Amino acid sequence: MTPKQGILLSSINYPSDLKKLKDKELVQLCSEIREFIIDVISHNPGHLGASLGTVELSVALHYIFDTPKDKLIKYLPEEKMSFIPTECTKALADSRK
Repeated sequence: MTPKQGILLSSINYPSDLKKLKDKELVQLCSEIREFIIDVISHNPGHLGASLGTVELSVALHYIFDTPKDKLIKYLPEEKMSFIPTECTKALADSRK
């Protein structure tokens, strides 16, 4: 089963896409990312607290910095799901299998 993506999340393919969003849309995007993470974890059990806890941090880092040109080092071993947006929502789902 492919986890469903919200309207904003499905429109994000590159970190630069975040810069086109307004503040309220960024808040909505974070909600959609959380729903996506929960959907993925409900079908492929694993840790979810760390991923849910870093959604806003991950979105903010990608919004402020020019990733992937600007290199980010983020070490949270249990947190991999919210380190988006790139072309990876399918990859996120696949990483949980």
